[in-house]
Amino acid sequence: MICKFDDKILHLYVDGELDDEKKIRLTEHLRFCDDCSARVREIESLKNVLSKACLTVRAPLYLRSK
Repeated sequence: MICKFDDKILHLYVDGELDDEKKIRLTEHLRFCDDCSARVREIESLKNVLSKACLTVRAPLYLRSK
């Protein structure tokens, strides 16, 4: 299925950055579009993996003092 929602919009949706109107329209669309729903799940999974892989690292003291 070819949809009007591209990856950029789906990423914004997953990140909670869509305005209310677009969020409502996309949420409704996801109820019926298996392709977009699957893509949203992929994006959520990728975001989850990346958040676990990107651990916070403290800068060494000599860098923090600069």
